[in-house]
Amino acid sequence: MSMKRTPPKAMKKIHDNMSNVDQYSDTASDILLSDKDTENSQYYSRRNKRKHGDTSLTELKEMLMDLKLQQNEKFSSFQNDILSIGQQYSEIQKSLEFMSAKYDDVLVKLDKVQQENKDYKTRIHMLENKIDLLECSSRTATMELRNLPLLKTENKTTLSAIVCKLSEVINQPVQVNQIRDIYRVKSQSQKISPIIVEFINVCTKENMIRSAISYNKCNKEHKLNSSNLLIDGPPRPIYLTDSLSSKNRRLYFLSREFARKHGCVGCWTSYGKVYLKIKEDMPPIRIKHEEDLEKLFK
Repeated sequence: MSMKRTPPKAMKKIHDNMSNVDQYSDTASDILLSDKDTENSQYYSRRNKRKHGDTSLTELKEMLMDLKLQQNEKFSSFQNDILSIGQQYSEIQKSLEFMSAKYDDVLVKLDKVQQENKDYKTRIHMLENKIDLLECSSRTATMELRNLPLLKTENKTTLSAIVCKLSEVINQPVQVNQIRDIYRVKSQSQKISPIIVEFINVCTKENMIRSAISYNKCNKEHKLNSSNLLIDGPPRPIYLTDSLSSKNRRLYFLSREFARKHGCVGCWTSYGKVYLKIKEDMPPIRIKHEEDLEKLFK
């Protein structure tokens, strides 16, 4: 009894594959050929890469050389710039040294000018004091008659007669021959200018001023005025004072303003000097300079 066996599946699969190979032999050969060509192409590609790599290295060397040349040029330019800056710095340093020397010279000259200016101020101050002393000495016998109204006829004779009449009122008689000179100061303002009376000696002047002060103390309600001299018009108070120099006249004015502002006891002149009394229990202070007033209440 004959038996048919079915071949195993694996063997059948191999058989089918072999048949497929036979069926597509041409395609397989093509595939094999293509693989060979691929190997050749890869070979040539590797050779081409080696050649391309050699070319890139040469170009890289050339680029490095160019870069080195450029760096050398820049470095050379940088060195030139540094040398130029160094020269400029040297010139600037010389200029600064020159200016510093000139500045020192200016400082020396300035100190010299300041010292000369200080010496000149000291000398001017000394000369002013000498001039003031001479002016005071020339006025020791001179008196000022203030606030006397203008007379209808004014000359040395009429003015001398007024002074003699005034001396009789204050009980200190003066003769015409005791008056060396008399005149009214010219003034462009509308205020009544004082009358300058120069006596032949200092005692006569001092006695006149002292007697006028005593008369006013004794007659507080009717102090010395123009009606005592029989002058027409409303009565005007009359003052007898020392004839002060220009410097002392300003000091006297400032001292009166100072006394009025700070409530001082009084301010007066004696022998051409200015005195200020701050309080009753304090001695009078002689004012020699304007700075003396500034130092009183510091």
